Amino acid sequence: MAGKKDKGEHKPAKVDKWDPTAVKNALDDATKKMMKDEFKCDEDHSLMNGRLGLSIVAVSFSGFAVLWDYLHPFPESRSVLIICASAYAILTAILTAYIMFMEKGIFYTGLEKDKAGIDPPSIWKFTSAQKKYDDVYELTVEYKDGVKGGDFIEAKLKSSVTKFVDENGTVREDIFMPRIKKLCEGLKVKKQN
Repeated sequence: MAGKKDKGEHKPAKVDKWDPTAVKNALDDATKKMMKDEFKCDEDHSLMNGRLGLSIVAVSFSGFAVLWDYLHPFPESRSVLIICASAYAILTAILTAYIMFMEKGIFYTGLEKDKAGIDPPSIWKFTSAQKKYDDVYELTVEYKDGVKGGDFIEAKLKSSVTKFVDENGTVREDIFMPRIKKLCEGLKVKKQN
């Protein structure tokens, strides 16, 4: 049947080209796909898990306060409400600091396993930015070799999104992905020297 698509067929993302957030997210997703397909990276979710863990604890304090107030109406529940509200405020402040200083805008952390399976995996970190009324997409790639260790080295891509998104809002993966792949391979070569 000519009308049916293959289940494995991939269609590039189509976005509203006038929405910088949607364009940035589509380019971020294309980067994730490229790291999975080309570099065989497994995504590391530990940063997101940390954020979710803090959020769950904060919301648990809120839920406990609501339940306690329901079972023991206000004058009796006053001290528990104060403790839970204070704990929620403190955890929210910790969560904000975690997002600012730990996540630092990282949208993808990938682990590239050693082909032999003996050495520790190499680590890839990607951050991106695009200002609200600007067409410039900035991508920062950090790489740490699993064998040699040491510090992360980084490379940057700064380009207009008009090079990567066509008139119809379709992400041009045939142009974007090779640029990212070349950037990543350059980091691996740089780390080996």
